Amino acid sequence: MKSKLLALFIFLVPLLSKSQDSLMIKRIDSLSQYAYDHTDTTLYYLTTTDFFNTGESSKVHVYQFENKIQRIVCISRYPSGEYAIEFYFYNELPVFIFETTSYAREKTPSWSEKNFQGIHASDHRYYFRNGKLVHSYGTGTDPKRSVSKHSEQLLKACSRIIEWYKKAG
Repeated sequence: MKSKLLALFIFLVPLLSKSQDSLMIKRIDSLSQYAYDHTDTTLYYLTTTDFFNTGESSKVHVYQFENKIQRIVCISRYPSGEYAIEFYFYNELPVFIFETTSYAREKTPSWSEKNFQGIHASDHRYYFRNGKLVHSYGTGTDPKRSVSKHSEQLLKACSRIIEWYKKAG
C-alpha cells in the first residue's frame, strides 16, 4: 500500500507543478492583457539612443494609463534585420516581455525559424513575478544563450528605457 501511495505521489507532483506553472502563466498573460487594454495616453519617440547594442536608433512607443506606464514597445533596425521588444507592466513592474528578431536573408542564423510571414526570425517570451523570471519559452532562439542572464539584460534595458523616457518626457 505504501509503495502505491509513493508511486501516486511521485506521479502527481510533476502534474501539480505543471498545473501551477500553467495557472501562473495564465495570470501573467491576463495582467499583460490588462496593460494592453488599458491605455489613455500613447507617446511616440524616435531616438538615436542605442538601448540594445545594435548600433542603431530606436522607435519607442510608450503606452500609459492614468500616468503609469503600461507597455513600452521598441523597434530597432540594423544591417542584419529588425529587433523588436515589448515590455508589459503591472503595478509599475515588468510582468511580461516579448522579444523578436527578424533576419535579413543573407544574415540568417542557422538556428532561426521561419515565422508566420515566411521570414527567418526568433522570438522569446519572458514571464516575471515580483521582478523575477519565473518562466520563458521561445522559437528559433540561439541555443547557446543563457535565458536567465539574457532576461536580466532585458530588465536592465527596460530600466534604461524608463530612465531615458523620464528625461525625454
